[in-house]
Amino acid sequence: MMSAAAGADNQHPVKTVVYLEEGTQKFEFIGKLKEAWYDTKDVTKIIQSNLRSRMIINNNTMAGDPAPGTVKSLKLVFEGDAVYFIPERCRTILQGKVKTAEYGAGQLQASVVEEVNRMMPRVAASNADHDIGKDPARGRFKWLKIVFSGEPDLRRWRYDNIHAINGVITSRSRL
Repeated sequence: MMSAAAGADNQHPVKTVVYLEEGTQKFEFIGKLKEAWYDTKDVTKIIQSNLRSRMIINNNTMAGDPAPGTVKSLKLVFEGDAVYFIPERCRTILQGKVKTAEYGAGQLQASVVEEVNRMMPRVAASNADHDIGKDPARGRFKWLKIVFSGEPDLRRWRYDNIHAINGVITSRSRL
């Protein structure tokens, strides 16, 4: 017999939100994208067609500058979990609520949830000994796989130029 709480979860999947900083690289996401915002501009169609591709988050790739003179972020909203893959030797600036994180190649994986949470928002899969601290597959090309679930605590977004009201980013001026 299914509990009422379990039934409610099936009817209302978790809303997952991930933010990527302007100027950073977006790598492959897997998930059910519901909406995407570049500051105040709806870029859902742009991101939907590039969800599994790499792209630099900037005014050119987002088809315009919705807020000249400010640093923008890309807000991705998924229905359910969102899986993100960062290739070895790559970095990105993002914020999200980490459910699981693994680093490795093929069957040789190491759980790195604590390491990813410690690095947030500047997440790197660049050198296992320096960034992740573990190398489960020496000599092989590795990936950092992060599963995001839920909404992040934006108070952890560590930038001095961010202005937030009740955890919602309202503006970020360039210093």
